[in-house]
Amino acid sequence: MRSPLHSNMITIQKLPAATTLLPFACAIFLNITAQAQHPNIIVVMTDDQGYPELSAHGNPVLNTPNLDKLHSQSIRFTDFHVSPMCTPTRGSLMTGLDPARHGAINVSSGRTLLRAELPTMAKLFADQGYHTGLFGKWHLGDNYPYRPNDRGFQEALWFPSSHIGSTPDAWGNNYFDDQYRHNNQLQSFKGYCTDIFFDHAMAWMKKCAASKKPFFTYLPTNTPHSPFYAPKKDVDDMEKAISEAADKLPKLDAGTKAKLIRYLAMIRNIDHNMGRLITFLDESDLAKNTILVFLTDNGSTFGHAYYPAGMRGKKTQLWEGGHRVPCFIRWPKGKLGKPRDIGGLTQVQDLLPTLLELSGAGEVTTKRPFDGISLAPVMRGKSKVPDDRLLVINYSRMPGKLNYPTPDSPSIMRREGAAVLWKRWRLLQDRELYDLEKDPLQKKNVIDSYPEITKKMRTHLNRWWKDVAGIANEAQRIIIGHQKENPSMLTACEWLDVFIDQQEQIQRGERKNSYWTLEVAQTGEYEFELRRWPRDADLPLNSPLNSTGALPINQASLFINDMWYSKVVHSEDKAATFKVKLQAGPIRLHTWFNETPNSPISGAYYVYVNRLTPKSVPKAPATNTPQRPVDRDILRQKAIHAMDARTSLDLLTRSLAATDNTTTQDSLMRGMLDGLEGRRQVPSPKGWSAVSAKLEKSSNSEVVRMSQLLSQIFGDKAATAKSLAILRNSKAPLDDRRAALKSLVTQQDEETRRELKNLINDPKIRPDAIRAYSALEDEQAPAILLKRYKEFDFASKRAILETLATRNKYSLALLRAVGSKTVAREDVPAYIARALQKQHSKAYKTAFGGFASLSTDKEKVIAKYEKLLTPRALAAANAAQGRVIYQRTCTPCHTLYGEGGKIGPELTGSNRANLDYILLNMIDPSGDIPDAYKLVSITTKDGQLLAGTIAAEDDQRIVLNMVGLSSTVLKKDIKKREISPLSMMPEGLIQTMKNDEVINLVKYLQSTQQVNLPK
Repeated sequence: MRSPLHSNMITIQKLPAATTLLPFACAIFLNITAQAQHPNIIVVMTDDQGYPELSAHGNPVLNTPNLDKLHSQSIRFTDFHVSPMCTPTRGSLMTGLDPARHGAINVSSGRTLLRAELPTMAKLFADQGYHTGLFGKWHLGDNYPYRPNDRGFQEALWFPSSHIGSTPDAWGNNYFDDQYRHNNQLQSFKGYCTDIFFDHAMAWMKKCAASKKPFFTYLPTNTPHSPFYAPKKDVDDMEKAISEAADKLPKLDAGTKAKLIRYLAMIRNIDHNMGRLITFLDESDLAKNTILVFLTDNGSTFGHAYYPAGMRGKKTQLWEGGHRVPCFIRWPKGKLGKPRDIGGLTQVQDLLPTLLELSGAGEVTTKRPFDGISLAPVMRGKSKVPDDRLLVINYSRMPGKLNYPTPDSPSIMRREGAAVLWKRWRLLQDRELYDLEKDPLQKKNVIDSYPEITKKMRTHLNRWWKDVAGIANEAQRIIIGHQKENPSMLTACEWLDVFIDQQEQIQRGERKNSYWTLEVAQTGEYEFELRRWPRDADLPLNSPLNSTGALPINQASLFINDMWYSKVVHSEDKAATFKVKLQAGPIRLHTWFNETPNSPISGAYYVYVNRLTPKSVPKAPATNTPQRPVDRDILRQKAIHAMDARTSLDLLTRSLAATDNTTTQDSLMRGMLDGLEGRRQVPSPKGWSAVSAKLEKSSNSEVVRMSQLLSQIFGDKAATAKSLAILRNSKAPLDDRRAALKSLVTQQDEETRRELKNLINDPKIRPDAIRAYSALEDEQAPAILLKRYKEFDFASKRAILETLATRNKYSLALLRAVGSKTVAREDVPAYIARALQKQHSKAYKTAFGGFASLSTDKEKVIAKYEKLLTPRALAAANAAQGRVIYQRTCTPCHTLYGEGGKIGPELTGSNRANLDYILLNMIDPSGDIPDAYKLVSITTKDGQLLAGTIAAEDDQRIVLNMVGLSSTVLKKDIKKREISPLSMMPEGLIQTMKNDEVINLVKYLQSTQQVNLPK
């Protein structure tokens, strides 16, 4: 089974005069007469202010006279929706797309980056001759190519990430007298943050107006987002207001009350600044031809606690209070009619196409059509919002408790995380249905009472997810080494699927780690500076701040492009620096700070990356200059980049001879083994004999073991004999025996070939010994293995089948065994059957009879199984038996609940609750295979056939993820390499199963937690 990728094309919809929608293929055509002067556009979006926080909406304590004035002058969309979390909303505002398509699905954890190829609102208006400016919170990427100035804003005054005081923000910023980025240069400013952003926006708009060109101003405040800092006067006034309105408010604990006061004080300051903005527009004679939009980015932070405005829920929740927000649009010169309320489902995705049409910008073409519709005809009174409109709200959740990345992270967007909105109905997480007309507080789940409504909304959700599933969770890549940002600062807020985005977390020293997804812009040498504190904090790695956050860091490590670097650090060090040669292209960057080699603490919260230009690379010393001590890390790096160079191995050997530090020895030898993996008959480097003799006397068992493995690669017969002794010793640690077997097999050791027959008598090492026959060809192997097949356990049987499928002679014997029923046909999983069919189609047909051919009408096939897989049949099914069938057919390739292989997509977070999803993947497994999971078949010169997905590749070797193991193949040993358009699962597999097997399997696949195997 697979996770299907579907077309990412989006149907643009422009609202016509009638109430029906007309789809467009690839552009929105704005067929209106251009005005004499395009209107100016201002979009103000506040952060965490919800629908309740306006006195115009009945707030019992907060007075917002200026926002109320704007409310009275505007068209007001009363059923307007955003995401329940700010970044997804901001991405949708900028692109007109759903979060699943624009990529910014979370507020942190590497999921905030707005797809670089998408044109933003700023870019589209800049292309039409507008001045474009941003003042405040961006939160769609802090590095190239995601910064505001990279995305169409010509003027930008902003701060990074989610709030002032976030991990990448200037250290110590606290809303007053802070440092902000002005066109990517850090500058100091005096005053309160919101006042500063409005001041600079108005000053900039004044200059734009003088140029006689229209402007687009985006003014996204960072308030009232936490931490709750507000000017003293506003705090004092709100403290008084809450005291006077005590009888109108529910009883609040002291902590909540104190936070609420400051939260509302921040909104009071926003209202004051909105009054200043409105006055500025009036006095500058700009008001009439300026479209002024006001909205908030998600539901209220506190509304649920004191005034919910008739709704349930808050920020980050799918109930109405989490995503229904105010949206006011005022344009006196726009001929929009009287200020009024407009009902009907509308969303933030509608604003970009609406503003483009209102502005008379002409024809705008985008590569990805909008998900939103233009509301301009509605505002002009020519049509209504479609009564039958359905909307989907989905986003990823916070992985706050996770200390490491996992495919099960809440930050992975899933179909079941969505809300579907239709008329008065709300379908939440495909399990709760609410009727807002009868139940505005969403307390009664009526999903069982309205099956037809549920079916309609679920069908819409399924179609939507089918379109976006393939791209919803694609991690976007920061580009390093580009001339537009070099050097770069990477921070832990972009660690994938792990949350570290508060300076408080950095100060505490939270012990978490993950990695960055990056793109190297140019081939060259890069310097990576790993820090626990940012440069502007200027503290040593181990130092606390204000007596908190000390970490016992003694070692720093970096892993990138299958290369490992490590060094010892000292108490006075502020950073650990590594130089690495990188090729242009995609990479992942991992870092560690350790107390000891086996005691990791956390990742480097800050990494400063600099592509070294020829001028910045230090020159080699003159020949008459005394040589500096050998930098072993640099030597090791050089060896990994050119491990076939004799001089590199010689340098590493000299480095090993010069040190008695076991950590350094461990690091150097791991690099040598990584670089030499899969290679054999490598000439011994100079001095290796003496070095290995020294290393084998080490008190560190790991140093001794690696030394012996290297000696074996260098052809040392004594080392080979020691590995054989370890392999034969049934009392030796199993990991040591496996490592010895792997090394001996790589070296094609003849004595090991003869030893395999005895090793399969040992249950502990048996599966590994069976698999070794794949690399060490033996004509007797099929007879040896098949003779004892029936007496072995499941794992050993599966190893035999996988091994016999790797060579032509072996596979013929296996097919004969299937034909004679020595091996039961049902024992052979689909991926092995596919390999056998490819190698010997005639013999395969004789043994198996072929799988049933797939009907050309897939809908009929799906319909057939939908009739079989009724809710009643699934309710009575046996999930435990389904797990048995799953293990037989799917486990080798797919991971579910932490068990299984990795050559197919992870199933734990997939859309397994959806029967259509399961049937589509089982009936048409080759319909649409992601590139990362396309089957690669390699035939070696000695006749071995290997099939899997590529885990890594360089100029010398390929690492395949195969069923049950990974295999490193030297390119010089490859005879033929093919990429298959077919899935490893044959078509028609489901038709070979009995009906009860199909029902049980689907029951297990739809489970929400692991079930026990039958006793």
